[in-house]
Amino acid sequence: MALRLQACLDDLRDKGITADKLTAVELEALVYACSRVDNPYRDINAELCEQPVQVCKGVYLWPVTAGAQIWLTDYAETWWKKGTIMYRWAQVYALHNARNPDAFHSLTDKGSARRAVLKCLLRFACHRSELTVAVNRCYGVHYHDAPKGERAPVNDEQVNDFARYAAILEAESGIPVRHWLWGRSLVLMVETFSKMHAISHAFAKGGVLDEMDRQFNDALENLARVKSLIVRRFEDGGKQGT
Repeated sequence: MALRLQACLDDLRDKGITADKLTAVELEALVYACSRVDNPYRDINAELCEQPVQVCKGVYLWPVTAGAQIWLTDYAETWWKKGTIMYRWAQVYALHNARNPDAFHSLTDKGSARRAVLKCLLRFACHRSELTVAVNRCYGVHYHDAPKGERAPVNDEQVNDFARYAAILEAESGIPVRHWLWGRSLVLMVETFSKMHAISHAFAKGGVLDEMDRQFNDALENLARVKSLIVRRFEDGGKQGT
């Protein structure tokens, strides 16, 4: 990573931007971006290993499962508008309990769901910013990544198909529906379905190899965006921030 970072600093220096002129945030983002390029498969490998994200001592969030996403779509979104603080807490509840279907069975009315969500949050002995970082990591977003356009959201037809995907996977793999809906991340479930049926349009990714290529391209694009944001700041008069 040191050689790549040095090359980036040399490139910026050629544009009249020396390392001492960078803010701490910019320098940290540049280091992270170089690290991503050197190890672009870190996130996808963690995802395939189904590793949870630790928020605070003894409290974890999991990548969203199909079952948890169905609850968010069919229930939470009808009670609380996306972007509101209550919907965000519902997301935290869904990620924390993503592997536990019993945590959702009784939450089919707004009152019960609200009480369960708020009770769950009492376990999180952390700052809201720390929780936000953990939620983002479950969705594959890192706070040092340079801003880019949002990925296309999962549409209603795909959400309605999750249960069907799981049923087909059970029939063809012998692995029970419950495992696919609650025992694996939504990403891995749909990737498996896509690979088995060669229908890459079922999700934003068509398989592990395609995803690894995307991870590397994303890492390179992120590094380019970080450098571009630094250069743009100096072109705009050296205002602080990225």
